[in-house]
Amino acid sequence: GVKKDADVEESAPAEVETAKTVSSEYAMSFSIPSRKDIPSDGSDHRVGVAQNSHPVKLTLVAVPRLSQAAYLEAKVTYGGEQNLLAGEAQLFRDGDFVGTTDLEAKAPGETFDLGFGQDDQIHVERKAMKDEEGDGKGIFDINKGEHRYRWVTTIANYHVGTRQVEVREQLPRSRQQNIEVTAGELKPKPALENPDKPGLLTWNLVLGPKEKTKVDFAYNVKYPGGVQVSGLE
Repeated sequence: GVKKDADVEESAPAEVETAKTVSSEYAMSFSIPSRKDIPSDGSDHRVGVAQNSHPVKLTLVAVPRLSQAAYLEAKVTYGGEQNLLAGEAQLFRDGDFVGTTDLEAKAPGETFDLGFGQDDQIHVERKAMKDEEGDGKGIFDINKGEHRYRWVTTIANYHVGTRQVEVREQLPRSRQQNIEVTAGELKPKPALENPDKPGLLTWNLVLGPKEKTKVDFAYNVKYPGGVQVSGLE
């Protein structure tokens, strides 16, 4: 027969039986609440230890010089009561497996970054711009000993909602006093430089649905005439 609403059994998600942490100043172990049989067959066997959630800050990051794509980066603040042991972690995004990573041991309160793969709804295109006096990636004036480079990166958002994308570019760094690298045209104005990461320029762009925007990145390199300089691009 057909059950009435009052007779229908309610379902509930299964709960993971977690272990208790037994720790001292220099050691930590886990006490499993129920007895587990582990066959001595030499293969890997797993026992549930803990299940918890931690604060996460999500950022879409594009580094056009290395890859013309945007990637989802998660900054995790570990909030567990016990140390997070080192080992391999499996990463899932919206229930889909996106890869594995090796985690280092973390103490409660530490932060670390995890990459969750490419966002196919953010399109990134970086082009080298031509100059009136040059033909391609920059111009070269042998009398002045100068190279000038300029790129334009176009970021397009094809999500149904607004997205924030962090674009990163790196100014070359000279280790010789007679070679000078200076920033050229930068549009829009980048964020303040992080003193711990010299030369790294970042733009925090907010794009609405189907919106496109551009980033102009340029720099000049001056050096003595006749000197060959590598690693400019």
